[in-house]
Amino acid sequence: MAYSQAAGNALSLTISHDTVFATDGIIQSLQIIDLPGQVTYDAGVSIELMSGFEAKPGSVFTALIDGCDSIHDVTAQLELLGNPPVLDGVSGKGRNIWDVQSHQGKIYIGFGSTVQNTGPTTLFAYDPISDSLLQECTLQAEAIERFRVFNDTLFVPNSDPKGGDQLKFSIVVDGDCTDVTLHHNFAHVRDMYLFDGRYYLVGNSRCPKMYDPSCAGLIALDHWGQSYQDSLLHPLLSAVDPYMNMRWNWFFGMLEVGDALVIPNAMFTERYNGNLTIKDNLFYHIDDDSLHWSALEPESTRLKHHHFYPALPATPGTDDTLGLQTSLRPFAQLNSQGKTLYTLRTYSMFSGLYQSAYNNSRGLMIKDSLRSSALPVTLPESKAVGEDLLQINDEVFVLANMKVAQDEFWVYVYRSTDPQAAPTAWKEVMRFSSSNMARSFEFYDGHFYFGLGQNDWDDLNNAGQLLRVDCR
Repeated sequence: MAYSQAAGNALSLTISHDTVFATDGIIQSLQIIDLPGQVTYDAGVSIELMSGFEAKPGSVFTALIDGCDSIHDVTAQLELLGNPPVLDGVSGKGRNIWDVQSHQGKIYIGFGSTVQNTGPTTLFAYDPISDSLLQECTLQAEAIERFRVFNDTLFVPNSDPKGGDQLKFSIVVDGDCTDVTLHHNFAHVRDMYLFDGRYYLVGNSRCPKMYDPSCAGLIALDHWGQSYQDSLLHPLLSAVDPYMNMRWNWFFGMLEVGDALVIPNAMFTERYNGNLTIKDNLFYHIDDDSLHWSALEPESTRLKHHHFYPALPATPGTDDTLGLQTSLRPFAQLNSQGKTLYTLRTYSMFSGLYQSAYNNSRGLMIKDSLRSSALPVTLPESKAVGEDLLQINDEVFVLANMKVAQDEFWVYVYRSTDPQAAPTAWKEVMRFSSSNMARSFEFYDGHFYFGLGQNDWDDLNNAGQLLRVDCR
């Protein structure tokens, strides 16, 4: 008897004979194993013994996870599925596969660059059935930096639109693409998120040097197909100081922490400087349909600079200057065991760093609550830098990279049922050797998919390749 991950049902029966339950993916069980049963669970990814599971005294129960866990070094098992950015004529850092996302039986691939002004960008999908790369549609965007899936619909935020700022995002249903336009003085939708029944879009406006807060880069929609829009920052900034809109209206991502949606802005930096006009790395958070701004909280309760990134106090020198000019943008995030995990990438609005700071890796963080300090996660290979996250049932999977030489990386996948900052909480699933780091990963139908790329200081090499490992 095999258990399919897609079936969505846990094994639940009393069994008292010899049998093997096998799957390429995950087994969840609340079985009762009675005499004289000898039962084996053989899973490719994980086994979860749920409340109600029992192996009676005298019965024999064996659990095997013999997919990629049993191989560890899977370099020889890697399959090259193609290089979609090269097929699309993209060069340079735009070849990075920023995100891969499974949806309706396909693996969607995001790449491009908003700082090298590429685009339009082809939305590629890998079809495992036909073993081919499909060109689903052409998006009027300079880059596809991330995907979101809500209500069985794939959303593609338009990080930098081609042909006008009204193209805010695209949706993909059954392989058909639809561009969604919204008439709002707002561009560069870096991220979107469904929270408490509303769609939130963040980015930045076309009038950052104006006092008008209606240009602020955060809007909300009751439904993506409706024209209703709400510029959430308008009343807040108008009531305080419209001047703030000139400096604090750029946004790059969102984090769901506990019962709040947190929206850091572009002054969420790698370094902290007490001489800044506003000393904290500011952000907004939404709870109970109310918007709160950390700058307006009393100093005794204000969310300090180290709450989402363990920034060091400012020290004189070039590194400090670069740190203050480098913004941090949340990429992958998930919640597990009451904790929030998230990976960070970089950006800079300063001309000298504009291209070089684009989407470099800044590791994996963990927080216990909204007001707790962020801790960097140290993995078993201490030099490995966390890049992407997946959650499969109750397990967290982390993609990480360790640079060995200019043209050599070890790419790791780790897992944990109780994620912590300490390396002892993580177990290696697999690793492979590569001339590039892996920027994104996905799991579908017993396979891990990896998108290769680079940080600014790395060589281009095979950036843009889509790789696959069979864990069945």
